[in-house]
Amino acid sequence: MNLVDITQDGAGVASKHDSSVDGFLTGLVETCSVYVFYGAKRYAIVHDTGQLTIAGICEVARKCGPILDAFYAVNPLRLSNEASESHQDRRIRLKNLLKPKRGIKKLEIPDGTFVCLKDGNVLLADDEILALDAAMAQSPKREARKAINILNNLFSSKNSQSLPVDFQFNVDHYTSLPKFQKTDAQMQAIAVAKLQQGDADYLSILETARSRIRNGADGTLENAD
Repeated sequence: MNLVDITQDGAGVASKHDSSVDGFLTGLVETCSVYVFYGAKRYAIVHDTGQLTIAGICEVARKCGPILDAFYAVNPLRLSNEASESHQDRRIRLKNLLKPKRGIKKLEIPDGTFVCLKDGNVLLADDEILALDAAMAQSPKREARKAINILNNLFSSKNSQSLPVDFQFNVDHYTSLPKFQKTDAQMQAIAVAKLQQGDADYLSILETARSRIRNGADGTLENAD
């Protein structure tokens, strides 16, 4: 069995008839939500921090054709009331826009890891997932991709819900790296301002991301819009 790994703020679409891909896995689900959409021939997953655009999630879902089944999964142990309400509002908006045949079923991920299989089954607990004994396929530029998404999320306005979806896996291949939403200079200026206000996290995360991208030699902080 082969699973494709999807990271935070990412999405993937695969064919239900592809023998080389059996499903998607996403982990480290804390305050995020995970959406899964099943159509007649394709299925999709989106790991949503709450900052992705609704239009972007809809675009991914519609690649599956008319939606037969849809799921929405959260980690109840890590989700605050504020985040829960925000995700609920987004789920309602998605339901109204996509009109899935059987609505969007809510699921709980107690261990923070989620798997959706091409046969329509979803796995919510680590012991179920480990029992698959599945091989894991990861983006060859995974660390750079993660770093870019973390920075885009961190340096976007709180609750802006403006980030494009990082469409990571498209049916049978990984896509190119997402673009930065701010330049390195812009992020540096914001990080320094936050440091002066007593918040050192922005600068620390920025420096860690720079290191990951440089060491991986597969991304650049100069591909910003």
